[in-house]
Amino acid sequence: MEKILQLAWLVCCVWSGGLTAQVLPEQIPSLNPAEFQAYLREIPSSEFNPSATLTPAGAQADLQILRRALEEAHTPIYRYASQSQVDSCFAAALHAAESPMSYLELVGHISRLQHLIACGHSGWSHPPGFFPHRDSALALFPFDLRITGSPPRFWIHQNNSTTAKIEPGTELLTLNDQPLPELANWLRQHMYADGATGASAWGDLEAAFPNAYGNFVGSPETFKLEIREPGAEASRTIDVPSELRPQIKANRKARYPAAEPMGKPLRFEEYPEVKAAKLDIRWWRKEYMAKMGQDFETFVDSIFARMDGAGTENLVIDLRGNRGGWTAYGSYLLSYLIEEEVSYMTSVVTRNPGPYSFEPIVLFPPGYIDTFDLQLENGTYTWKNYPSLRTIPQPHNRFSGQIYVLTDHQSRACSAMFSALTRRHTSAVFIGEETGTAQCGSGGMVMGITLPHSQLRVFFSTAMYTAGVSDVQNPHGVQPDVPVPAIYPESDGIDPGLEVVWELIREK
Repeated sequence: MEKILQLAWLVCCVWSGGLTAQVLPEQIPSLNPAEFQAYLREIPSSEFNPSATLTPAGAQADLQILRRALEEAHTPIYRYASQSQVDSCFAAALHAAESPMSYLELVGHISRLQHLIACGHSGWSHPPGFFPHRDSALALFPFDLRITGSPPRFWIHQNNSTTAKIEPGTELLTLNDQPLPELANWLRQHMYADGATGASAWGDLEAAFPNAYGNFVGSPETFKLEIREPGAEASRTIDVPSELRPQIKANRKARYPAAEPMGKPLRFEEYPEVKAAKLDIRWWRKEYMAKMGQDFETFVDSIFARMDGAGTENLVIDLRGNRGGWTAYGSYLLSYLIEEEVSYMTSVVTRNPGPYSFEPIVLFPPGYIDTFDLQLENGTYTWKNYPSLRTIPQPHNRFSGQIYVLTDHQSRACSAMFSALTRRHTSAVFIGEETGTAQCGSGGMVMGITLPHSQLRVFFSTAMYTAGVSDVQNPHGVQPDVPVPAIYPESDGIDPGLEVVWELIREK
């Protein structure tokens, strides 16, 4: 009987090309590097078919290939989840794959795995061939949501439906008879996470709710909504047809003209009546700053010289919505806020800078180059010449007044790292929401792979950054001193976080 089952595995083919006859899925982890590379090269490529069913052989092979790649190169894989937890998650997925499964069912298992690992620089994306299928065949929830408060509440932010008469600011209570908190808690297990930050998965779910529902719940013809409209005490129920993404986009564009582009990511305003200034950093990305004609160091040098000459006593640093960029910029800004040299990053390490045994399926490499001084220490490579390990105070124009930092759940990666170091080394007051990245550090040097049978694209961190904070195990974001949650519906142009800053300055 065992030989018959093995033969069944060997002759089993999947729609992406099939397994080679030499290797069974359970044998993949034990292949040596040369055998693994040869196996991957022998898998024939074929056109992506989102409607086809993955056989057990194909789905289990992709899971074993992913596991091998993560164990070889994903440095923060066990930072927030233990190896036994990750193993259990893989085991559950492999067990589910004993029966044929759809492409999206496999995506669901892999997205839950990545949520468990909770590396904010890791994720997945559909192959290019999926998007025409989604746009033509998978109808979606035709509303954009806002999620606020704890416990969370859910609001219609934009009505992109062709038929429904629902005003923005309407509270959504149930969806297809399922309470929204219950549904959202299940969906967020498939979303981005970064350590144990409470807000990160909510933020991504808020931004991608229609797609998340379509990916992980389904595409019903009709959505039954229980809603409570603004000013109403009682709720009512309404049925709304689902709609294809192109129609949703057209409705959104017609009703809600696109917001103005970000423009210059660095902005500076002065408020001489309260001896204050505000530095707004919308993105730390070097390439975008250059495109917009800005240089971070030059800009920061100029504003601190200006504040020193003007006698500025209060500095507001606004990092809301800033999802990251170049770590060195955070260190440079901190150099104007400290009096003594400090550790910005205690270490940057990688399991393996390459070459990789899974080279045939690499979509894009992490980008390690010869100028990186990587030294093997205790089984990992330490990046000795990483440029932001130490922060040295600036010799001139350092700021000695009161600092206020505005953050939200989208303050991620180097925004969260700068916040954590500013929290430790200054008396800054934090206002807003918990930052969206664990303050102990983050991942980086991202690489991508393509799983050969499903053609799902998976990306993950090959480097692990540990911040120079007092608790290098802290998986939570920086908590605000003055919590100011997102408010919805919006309040006539009033910025609640900034209003708190002005009140604190007046009370000094």
